[in-house]
Amino acid sequence: MSEWIISIVGVIMLGVLLEIVLPDGKTAKYVRGAFSLLIVLAIAAPLPRLFKTDFKSSADASVKTDGAYVAEIYGKYAERLGVALEERLDEEGIDAVVSVRIYDGEIEHIKLLVASEQSSAAIEAVRKRLNIDASLIEVVFKDA
Repeated sequence: MSEWIISIVGVIMLGVLLEIVLPDGKTAKYVRGAFSLLIVLAIAAPLPRLFKTDFKSSADASVKTDGAYVAEIYGKYAERLGVALEERLDEEGIDAVVSVRIYDGEIEHIKLLVASEQSSAAIEAVRKRLNIDASLIEVVFKDA
């Protein structure tokens, strides 16, 4: 408590000294304004200790992920990726049905339903488009 009173007295003494030294004019007005903020801060400094409140930031709070929501988003992403791959394969003349499974943000499995003569071209097109290993791609042949 005594440190607080000493700091307030010191700030006030510094203010009196500034009043004596500062010339009149626009600059003095700005210096007085800034100095008044310093006085307010010196007076308010011990208030948190007086109220004995613990001002912790909300950054300490833990964040929980909604697993169902994340799974739903990955599911929608997988559906859209499958449609985009089907369109891309169709542009290359490959008739295919594509099913994509995503786990934890990564492509886990791709299933291609294609004619047997188009299977290697379909695998290569998907592999190059997504830059993935061919072992993630499963091919199922359409009945003729």
